[in-house]
Amino acid sequence: MSRVTMGMMNDQLLFNLQSNLSRLLKYQRQLATGRAYERVSENPTGAVKELSLRTELTQNSQYRANLADATAWMQYSDSSMDQILSVSQRVRELAVYAGSAALNRDDLAALAEEVRRLRDEVLQVANAQFGGRHIFAGTRTDVRPFEVDPSGKVVYRGSDERLKVEIEPKEVVSYSVTGRDLFAESFVRHRVVSRPVEQDFVWRGRSHVLLFRVGDRIAKVRIPEGYLDDDGDNVLEPSDGNMHRDPGEVKGLSLREIAEIIKRELSMGEVGKLLDVRLELDPTSGLQRLVFESRTSTPFQIVPLRDPEATRDLVGRYVSPSFRASSSETLTLLVDGTSYALNVLAGDDLYAISRRANELLSGLGVFFRVEEGPSGEQRLLVQVEGGRSLSVSGTSGGLVDQLGIRVSGFRSDASDVDHVGLSELLGISTRISSFSFDPSSTFDFSSTPLHLKIWSPSGEGSVFLDGNSVALSDVAEAIRRACGDFVQVVLETDGGDPGVGQNAERVSSRILLYSRDGSPLVVYDYADGGSWSNVLGIGTALASPPLPASFSSSSELEPVPGCRLPEKLLVGIGDELFEVLVPHGSSLQAVGSAVVSAIGPSRVGFEVQDLPGGDRRLVLFSREGLPVRVFDGEFSDPRFKGYSGDLAYQLGFQMGVTSSSVLDNQTLPSGAFRIAALGRSVDVVVRPGDTLKDLADRIRDLAPWLVVSYRDEDPSSPGSQANLSVAALDGSPIWIYDLTSSFTASSLGLSTAIQGNNASTWTNGPNDWIEISAGGTVHRIDLSGAGAGSLTVDDVANLVNARFGGKGVVAEVVEVGPNDRRLFLYSPRGFRIGVVENLAVSLGINVGAVSASYNQLVGQSSAPSRAKVDYFEVLRSLSSAMEAEDRDGVSSILGEIDQFIEALLHQRAKVGAQVKRFEMTSSRLSSDEVDLTELLSKVADVDMAEIITQLKMAEAVYQASLAVGSRVMLPTLVDYMK
Repeated sequence: MSRVTMGMMNDQLLFNLQSNLSRLLKYQRQLATGRAYERVSENPTGAVKELSLRTELTQNSQYRANLADATAWMQYSDSSMDQILSVSQRVRELAVYAGSAALNRDDLAALAEEVRRLRDEVLQVANAQFGGRHIFAGTRTDVRPFEVDPSGKVVYRGSDERLKVEIEPKEVVSYSVTGRDLFAESFVRHRVVSRPVEQDFVWRGRSHVLLFRVGDRIAKVRIPEGYLDDDGDNVLEPSDGNMHRDPGEVKGLSLREIAEIIKRELSMGEVGKLLDVRLELDPTSGLQRLVFESRTSTPFQIVPLRDPEATRDLVGRYVSPSFRASSSETLTLLVDGTSYALNVLAGDDLYAISRRANELLSGLGVFFRVEEGPSGEQRLLVQVEGGRSLSVSGTSGGLVDQLGIRVSGFRSDASDVDHVGLSELLGISTRISSFSFDPSSTFDFSSTPLHLKIWSPSGEGSVFLDGNSVALSDVAEAIRRACGDFVQVVLETDGGDPGVGQNAERVSSRILLYSRDGSPLVVYDYADGGSWSNVLGIGTALASPPLPASFSSSSELEPVPGCRLPEKLLVGIGDELFEVLVPHGSSLQAVGSAVVSAIGPSRVGFEVQDLPGGDRRLVLFSREGLPVRVFDGEFSDPRFKGYSGDLAYQLGFQMGVTSSSVLDNQTLPSGAFRIAALGRSVDVVVRPGDTLKDLADRIRDLAPWLVVSYRDEDPSSPGSQANLSVAALDGSPIWIYDLTSSFTASSLGLSTAIQGNNASTWTNGPNDWIEISAGGTVHRIDLSGAGAGSLTVDDVANLVNARFGGKGVVAEVVEVGPNDRRLFLYSPRGFRIGVVENLAVSLGINVGAVSASYNQLVGQSSAPSRAKVDYFEVLRSLSSAMEAEDRDGVSSILGEIDQFIEALLHQRAKVGAQVKRFEMTSSRLSSDEVDLTELLSKVADVDMAEIITQLKMAEAVYQASLAVGSRVMLPTLVDYMK
């Protein structure tokens, strides 16, 4: 049995005292703090539970704050949409009111002004801010979402991504309304946009007519030539009035003047009520574009035609070259109702009479000239500009009768068809135009027949011709027989102009096609029809060359063994560009299906044709009547940045100009060349040591408006074959020519120009001429001038440019080196150019005659593009329709306003539902917070009544312990006496 010592008793007493004291202090601390414990070690389980509860409470608080912010944001958005709704309802009232026949032009103009003011009000609300952030900008809340560009169009700068917020664990929701949610591009406008041109652009082509058709409404607008009658010196010269245009004879028209002419003419009829014409200027690039846009969803056509009121001739009677006026006589010239007295003096020959008349009538659109017959005989020829009237009278039996220049002698002058190219140059035509051909020439369809498919939403036809010696007129008639119920077929013939001296234009004809109802046209060859649509120049589809039936796409890049990269095609239609990924080993059917899948079967179509002999070809076309442009795109793998596949190249679909193949590590000759398209150009310098890849990267960096496709058979193996293609992103024809004597572009096969020899000291011979052909038209230009030595190479360039005022051909003198100036010819229309020289000293541009063709893929539009626009454009259309007094247009737009209001109400309903959800979620979180707080209190806090009781008990125990301890450890005398 263990012995209990006094020390043991003391230790036990002290231990009990300390325990009781600790318990007492604990209860005192809990009473003072209200908490059950101070340290985790005091209650690990409770601490973990408390931490979890506090975290949940913190998150709950944040979720409630998020919900409060999102709810306030959505409520403000709803308030803003309510303002837009009120404005739109007022707009609707104005649109309904505008239909009243009692309103006059001033009344409608006032309504249009109010609509513009309301549009500005909608714009202001659309840019509203909440807490310094734009509410309709998506995630780009620091950006003003809607801005007005220089053309007056409202453009969206915000994001299409909505703001997001976490409202519960793992639940993130979108809560904002983007600008595109509110102002969706859900309305259709038909639009034709010209290619961009520089601000100093001047059109110097011949006068012609643009036919505008909107629904069943038709208007014709005459674009005048701006002919100055002569070179402006009032002195008769051999070149004046020679039925061809020479330097200085045409003032030309700026794009703004052309736009104003069209707007003015259209405003006088019904078409102007439905069609908006404007000039858009890009302040960044300095380029301008002509835009035609329907004010409603009705499609329209722009069909260029020859001017039936082009220059007419009052033809006189041939007389002997020795003819002289026998006596003085005054002739009366009546021009547009105004009388002018022409005083002819005795002894005047025809040249003197012409000179006096031209001095008298300078600037009035009437020009006298002398035409020589084949045997030297002479006659007066009076040219009268279209739209002008002229009568000539004099003494009976006098000069008027002797020379036979009465008003009945008018004849039509066949205009130069190649000059009627404004719409083709700018890309605004919705007709299909063939190349020009000599009417006497024929086609041989005996071995390969002409078999065309012509499709339109309003009809479909098959054109078949075989046999030899088939004239162009026969082709036109066959198309008319097969498709005349839905296609308008025009055979346009230019009678040619003999001119004076060596000047001449050959007779030519071409076929024009456009739908009768404004719908798109698609023209391509059947399998047994060869490629006659491209030979004629009327094909609208892309057709591959004959390919083996076993053809499959073959990507050369294999970053992982057994896994080749898919090829990327860039396919453009209108203003849109689509990326199409084509897996390695795809058949022609799979390639076509991939394109249709990416763009949509309602927009594009394709056929895989089985050709005679077992080959196949892929035909790709746009159902919208727009050109399809295809480029080889860069591989998506960043390891092959700058490298493209070759599928478009193999299919013959690659746009632009493609170089010849060179070794990928081959050093290129240093130099410089220019790449240009209408309104744009870039000068590219090839540095010493550059490879083709270096050149491709440099072009890509210098000109974002170009698409550069660089192909390398094996990038991992230096010395493999490579080539590159350069094309305009918008599909415009490009031209490339050298700027230095190293002729780098020519050596690579990139040059599209005809370049001459060094002509720094060149002068003409006495009987020089050149004959230039492009697109099937042929012009002979007299270079005899005023005699041998009177013309330089600059004069030749000026003569060519004056003759080809429609820019079918452009001549430029380029200084490629010191004392080395050369004549370059290129075509902004993409034509191949033929040149025949008859020069005493060659300019070096004699390449011979060529058949009508393009030097690159050039598409034709048969319909306007379908543009999706938003509510701001609807309001702009409404104000324009009101100003134009177009009540039918206003009525059509009224339906679009109702559509917007309905969509706006739908957005408000969605916002309201989301606000309701947020409020309910916030209420539930508030309730949860009460429960969590109560639970936390139970875990972390103490029951004060219980603690007080425990404290009292602890105090009593502690005091008792002290008493017992003191008696044991410090016994008193009384204790000892017991």
